[in-house]
Amino acid sequence: MGRTEVELLPCPFCGSNAVARDCKLILSDGIIVQCSKCQARQTLVLIDHPRLTVNGLDESTRYTREQAIEKAASEWNRRA
Repeated sequence: MGRTEVELLPCPFCGSNAVARDCKLILSDGIIVQCSKCQARQTLVLIDHPRLTVNGLDESTRYTREQAIEKAASEWNRRA
């Protein structure tokens, strides 16, 4: 994954470091933040690919790569 630096809080379950990583799917790609130790993770944030259409998803759920990284980090960091 190309590095876009975002601050990630430690895992809320075990306190270990978390990493943002690419997740390759059949119809799209996404970003997910996952604990490096216990593998806890937050929901996948999809990256928009203009050549692809995924039925059932409205455009507000699809992001540029940079937006996806920021959203995934924000979701991870607000977990209790």
